[in-house]
Amino acid sequence: IIMDKIKKIALLFAILLAVTSCDWLRSKLGMATSNEIEALKREQERVDAQKRHNDSIAKALEDSLAHVAAMELSDQSTIISSTHGTKRFHVIIGSFKNDSNTQRMLSRLKKAEYTPVLINFKNGFGVVSICSFDNVTDAFNEKNRFLNSEKEFVPEDIWVYDMNQRLHTN
Repeated sequence: IIMDKIKKIALLFAILLAVTSCDWLRSKLGMATSNEIEALKREQERVDAQKRHNDSIAKALEDSLAHVAAMELSDQSTIISSTHGTKRFHVIIGSFKNDSNTQRMLSRLKKAEYTPVLINFKNGFGVVSICSFDNVTDAFNEKNRFLNSEKEFVPEDIWVYDMNQRLHTN
């Protein structure tokens, strides 16, 4: 009698193992197969990675907005040093955390007969300006002209920086 119970338990265990590990049987029973489970795992990992990416961007934006708000609330005025020029709007062609990348961009622009200006931001980035203007329309026109030029090197992320934002160091 005990042997019969052990045999039944062993048989039940074997059937359970076969049902949970056999993709063909799982598909016939309407259960997810190992390929479907793996695809679900990959999709969940992709969703998690996208969420981390979005959270990172949101955090960076939040930090930037907090920094700008703090700057606006402070009563300190920023004096633009003579190395930055006195014009308000700069056409920025690159922003670099690594100083060697900044220097490489400056060198490349000088070889292309530009007179680039380095503006150091308070967040540790060095931004490279290719020109500056007193009026925002002229700055955007130059940015667009440069983007549409036939130059060997034209980055897609050119932007205009307003010195009144006061994100740079003195």
